[in-house]
Amino acid sequence: MTKRDPMYPGPVALSQFMISHHLDKLSDLPVFSDSIEQDLTLEDVGADSENDRVEKYIETFPNGVPELFGQLTVPQKEVLIEEGGAMIALLSGRLTTLYTAINGSEHEKAFDHEREALNGINAYFTLYPEVKTVVLVLGARFDLTRHWDQFNPECIETPAEIKGAHRAREFAN
Repeated sequence: MTKRDPMYPGPVALSQFMISHHLDKLSDLPVFSDSIEQDLTLEDVGADSENDRVEKYIETFPNGVPELFGQLTVPQKEVLIEEGGAMIALLSGRLTTLYTAINGSEHEKAFDHEREALNGINAYFTLYPEVKTVVLVLGARFDLTRHWDQFNPECIETPAEIKGAHRAREFAN
């Protein structure tokens, strides 16, 4: 079995699986993703949308996302990689809204991806000052530490199990 084989417990599928499950613990918080261009609800990705992602989710995960990574089928791993853990949490109904971290018009040309994501979150805090905590799902290749001028570094937390998945990725590649 090779790293490219879908049966290989690829670090991308594993990290997205962990993100999906971790968001269960945080479902009462607004969740931002750098991989979408506009805020999305289930209605935006469901049966009345151009691309019925909910139906694909239901077909692929008829009993929901398994509790253990080893219980995932190859097609489930592929959908996790394709959609991402945050989107899977939305498609499963565990999130009501998935917010974009980067404005759609800026998404493709975002030179400084991290700063644009932080700007999007800061704009949300301005609109909703009563909100004190959000979740940002940002690709592992990005580094927020370059932007300590925009936030208190103590407010950024990467769950230990997801850090472990990132370390696994380093060894697998």
